[in-house]
Order: sequence, then structure tokens, then C-alpha cells
Amino acid sequence: MAAMAESITARVPGEGGEVAEAEAAAGWSNERPRLPDDDMVTYVKGVDGALASALDEESRGALVKNVFEELRQHEASLACTRRMSYALESLLRHAEAAQLATFLENMKNYFGFVVTNRQGSHVLQTLLGQVYVALYEPKHNALGSAGANETGEEEEEVKDDEVASGFKSREAARRELRAIVLDLAKTLVVKEVWIDLVYDPCATHVMRALLLVLAGVDPREKRKAGDPVARSKFRSESNDKEMNASLIAFLAAMSKWSAADIKDACENTHASPAIQIIIQYCPARYKAWKATVDKMIGTGDENGGAEVVADPATFWACAEHRVCSHLIQVIVVSCDNAFFDESIFPLCVQKDTMVTKLKHPAANHVLQSALGRMHTDEQVETAVQLLEPELETTILGNRLGILLRLCDAAARSSAAVQSKLSRCVLRALRARRDAAPQHAGAPKGAIQYLLGLEESAMGPTSSSSAKDEDKDDAANDTEEAESFTRVRVSVLGARVAGSMLHFAPESVRALLESLASMDAASLKQLACDPVGGKQVLEPLMDAPSGALWAKQRVLSKLKDDLARIAGDKFGCHVLRKAFDGGTLKDRTVIVKALARKQQRLAGSKVGAGLLKHCKVALFAQHPDQWSSAQSHVKSKTKKHSLANFMTDLENTGDRAASRASKRKQACLDKGDGAAPIPSTMASKRSRDENEDQGDFGEPVTAPDSDRPHGKKAKKEKKAKKEKKQLL
Repeated sequence: MAAMAESITARVPGEGGEVAEAEAAAGWSNERPRLPDDDMVTYVKGVDGALASALDEESRGALVKNVFEELRQHEASLACTRRMSYALESLLRHAEAAQLATFLENMKNYFGFVVTNRQGSHVLQTLLGQVYVALYEPKHNALGSAGANETGEEEEEVKDDEVASGFKSREAARRELRAIVLDLAKTLVVKEVWIDLVYDPCATHVMRALLLVLAGVDPREKRKAGDPVARSKFRSESNDKEMNASLIAFLAAMSKWSAADIKDACENTHASPAIQIIIQYCPARYKAWKATVDKMIGTGDENGGAEVVADPATFWACAEHRVCSHLIQVIVVSCDNAFFDESIFPLCVQKDTMVTKLKHPAANHVLQSALGRMHTDEQVETAVQLLEPELETTILGNRLGILLRLCDAAARSSAAVQSKLSRCVLRALRARRDAAPQHAGAPKGAIQYLLGLEESAMGPTSSSSAKDEDKDDAANDTEEAESFTRVRVSVLGARVAGSMLHFAPESVRALLESLASMDAASLKQLACDPVGGKQVLEPLMDAPSGALWAKQRVLSKLKDDLARIAGDKFGCHVLRKAFDGGTLKDRTVIVKALARKQQRLAGSKVGAGLLKHCKVALFAQHPDQWSSAQSHVKSKTKKHSLANFMTDLENTGDRAASRASKRKQACLDKGDGAAPIPSTMASKRSRDENEDQGDFGEPVTAPDSDRPHGKKAKKEKKAKKEKKQLL
């Protein structure tokens, strides 16, 4: 332990390591605590059982208060004891803000030793997790739960009791705890102790927890970069200015390092995650952020002065490193648009570079982050043009993540970019299917091939036939549930399909036609699959009005199995989306199917929730009232749906009018007096030109309701007039 405590001053990149004396003078030192007494060990052993046997919050709070009083001045010795550290962690999870402040204050003289101790570092991690709860979630800590339901005179009585017993008020305790945390962060930065801590295998976890607390992020939860909710909070900042300033102080100190020291820290297994947190949660608008990143990726000089030409070798050397590549991904996602356009995009989107790096096991993830970060049509078009030759071979083979990020970026672009990408994907799917050996179970549609489905795994079984619908015994319900799990869906393929379903409906008509042409058994199994239902069918049910025909065709094929899908824990979400986004006629069909099996569905949690959401009980007793209520609900969303429809119609009219003007001008220039092509013939020509969007070469025709009629100019004028009336 003594050697480990002394190692805290062993490594300081670019600086000396003599900080022990200055650190001790500031109040934070690395003294070794004494071994705990046997009586104290015996006392702490019974804490877990006593906490578990406490019946209510009041008795548990009194117990925790008494235990902390007994443990005063023994916190460090117990934290470094193997058997006692677990009991301390359980106790800290029930601590109040004042008790946390006292506990951390008593750790000052032993912090340097405890933070590098295997057991003590876990105790400090738990302590900082509870510090976050006390500072940012005061309603959920132990003190808040004890007095959360007390208001008025009862709250005043509680405060009087606290003052009488010598306890500090809640806000005062939080202010004291916050001051101790800020003092700890300031000491670590000024004395440069944090540089050693991030390299230590035990202390680095404590440093990460401290940095997350300063950033206002819960250190107890794992950050999931793939989760949409987590991505929305990726750059969240704390409202506490002093906490943010303390976090930026770490960044300012790191910006003074040399490029060699930064590279060494970025490639270190223990130090790199802590640096990722600093880069991720410090705003990119600060000069220190850009100065540090320039040294990391080779876009700045050693002194942080004027910019130099970016060095692709330095950037991709970091991107190919198994540890540093994660930091490069954080930089790509966290930077602002200006930095991305000037530095990141030119380095990533290059013809020879993209083809080579997308095959690398680490660099392809950096390329995925860069593709998902694109924000202009020109950037997406450039990436599609460069990656099109690799779609058939590499990307659709084992790099579907590249295609997923490309589709996510295209979903934020114009309809023209979306159409171009969808055509490229369908052509690649067609070529890959034609090159595969033919067999009886080969998938026939674009969506089936993309999802990796096979007809042998999707066919109806005896347990899922229509005759079993009227059987109410539990054995048949179990067999039906088992039959839904037999379908196998590619997770990345489903996510790609779901991302493409967010395109403009006219851009992915071939994909919609392929999905709508699936048989009822395949759609039923897809709806009850955890991946297929969430990633494919739910986006279809949320699609705008242009895809209404595909949604209604899918629902018509599922009408005989709606009750079974409603009883499935995954299929119920698909039906909920279909009910919320459907017309009154579609809602009526769904409710009628649910009403026939109302008694069976009421026995399950998911079924009962869907019955309540669709108000099946009201429909069974008073159908007229249900219809009136649903008509009122529909009127709330009708304006949004009609606005989307009018926007699509106006865009279609603008494109048709532009084509007609070009044809008319060509006839006038030619001078032969030839009449322009009628609008109906022009519509036929436009469909013939887009026949390559069909499912593996088969032309796709729009439904009758979507086919244009009449003159285009007149249609455009009418659309604009209706839109003006709507607004």
C-alpha cells in the first residue's frame, strides 16, 4: 500500500512530480490511515443487517445518523479494509448531504492513499455518486425523502427539530458539500495531482466520477452512446457555473501539455476515458478545447499557435488505435459544425481513405461517427458517391453500421439526396441477391433481404394458424408466443430499414412496396419480434401521409391476427403506433378486433394497457361516444398531417411545373410549333424513368390515390390556395 501511495507522484507528463508538500499544505494529503479497531469492525459488520431490517424511512434515517456518528474519524481506515468497504458503500447510499460532507471532509488527510487503494477507490466512487444525488437531485436523497411529504407547519417543526439537535439545514449542507467538491477539484488542478490519478488503475475511476459530477452527469449510470436518449444528453451542461468552471480548468491545464504527452495520455488505457469526459462535456467554443484537439489529431502546431495543414497520418494513426479511437469518436461527435467542416470532414471523406478505413476494425467506427455527423446535402452527396462502389461488396457484407450512419445523415437532408441513396441501396441489394446462389428459401424482396429473413423461418406453423384463434386455453397461448420467436432479424439491417423509412415517402416507394407485399404470416412474426417491430413496423406506423397506403395495406393483412399481436409484449407497441397514427376507420377496425378478445387481453399487463389506451370498454358500451371522442382526437393531429400532405403536394407541383416549363421552352427554341407533352404523358414518362427503383428490377406503380390527375399548373395553384386557407 505504501508503494502504491507513493506512486501518485511517479508520472507527470511534461512536468515534475514533486507535489506532496504543496498538497499537504492545501489540506489534501496522502497519509496512510491506521488499521480499524476490532470493536469498530464488529460494529460495522452488523450495519447491512440493521439497514435491511429497518421498516420505514424514519427508522432507517435514525440508524444511519447513529452509525455515522460512531464512524467519525474512522472513515479512511474502514474504507481501505476489504470486508468493511462493502458495508460503507451500503451506508453511503442512505446518507444525507450533511453526512456526505462530513465523510468527505474527514477523508482530506488520507485522500491520496485511499484513492489509489483497491477497496478505498470503490468507496470514493460510491461517495461521489451520492454527491451527485445530493447536489443535483435533492428530492431523492435521504434527507429529502424524510421530509418530502411534509409541508406548512410540519415542515417548520422539522426545521426547528434540526436546529435544536444541532443539524444543519438541507441547503446549508448542500452548499458545504459543494464547496468541498470544488476545493478538491481546485487542489487537483493547481497541484497537478490529477495527472497522476488518471494513470492509476484504481484512482482513474474516482477521477472519472469527479469529472462527471462537475459536468452535472450521474456517474452511477453507464453512458450508452447508441441510445437516442443518451445521445440527446451527450453535450448536456450543468447549470452550475462554478462546477463548469472547475471542469474547464482541467481542460485548460491539459491544453498546455505537449503533443507527445497528450498522445501518451490518449493511448493509455486508464487515462484515455478520463480525457474523453473532459473533451465531451467541455464546450467546444473555448480556445482550450480547440488547442487540445489540434494536438490530438494533428491539426495544430506544438505551441498551439496558428493552424497548420492537417496531417491525415496523425489522425488515422489515432483512429486505428484500439484505445485512442474512442477518443476520436468523442471529438467527432462533440465538435461544432465549423470545426467539423474545416478539420474532420476533409480528413474522413476522401476516396482512397474511406475505402481503406471502412475495413479496419477500429477506424470504421470513427468513419461511422463522421458520417453520422454530416449536416449538409453536399457532404451527404459526396459520401454517397464515394461509398457507392463499396455498397454491394463490403458495406452490405459486414459493415452495415456505415450504411446506418449514412442513412441517418440522409434523413436530415433533402428528398433528392434521399432518393439517390435509396436507389443506390436497392441496386446494391439487387446485385448482391443475383450474385448469391439460388435456393428454395432465398428471400425475394428488398426488405426481406435487408432484414436477413428466410421463408423457411417465416412460414406459418400449426400453432399459429387461424383455427387456434378461438382456443382460450393457456397451452395454445404458449405455443403462439413460441411461434413468434422463430423469425430471425438482422439488428443492423432492421435499423437501416427503419432509418430509410424516415425518408420522404416518394424517395423510398420501392422499399414501402416491398414491405407492403410481405405475406401475413411474415408480417405477424415481424410485428412480434423485438427488433423488427420496433425498428421497421413502428416507423411505418409513424410515417407521414404519403406512406398511408403502405400502412393500410399492412394493417389489412394483419387484421385477422390483431388480437394475438396485442397480447404480445412487443407487438402491442406496434398496434399502439398504428392506432395513434391511423384514420378513424383504421382505429375502428383495431378496436373491434380487440373487443372480441377483451376478456383474454385484460388478463395480461400489456393487453390491459392497450385496452385502456384504445378505450375498448367505452367502445363496447357506447360506440357512438367512442367515435365522437376519436373524431375529436383526430382533429388535433389532422392539421399536422394535412400540413405535411400540402407540403409534399406543393413540392410535387413545383417539380412538375419546372419540367413543363423546360419542355415548353425547348419547343419554342426549336421553332417547330410542337405542342408540349400533356401532363398525363409526362407523369407516365416520369414513372418509366424511375422504374429502376422497383424491387429488384420490377417497376413499382403508385396507388390510384397517389397518381397525378389533371394539369400540373392547375394542381399547383389549387394546392397553394388550400395551403393558404389552412394557414
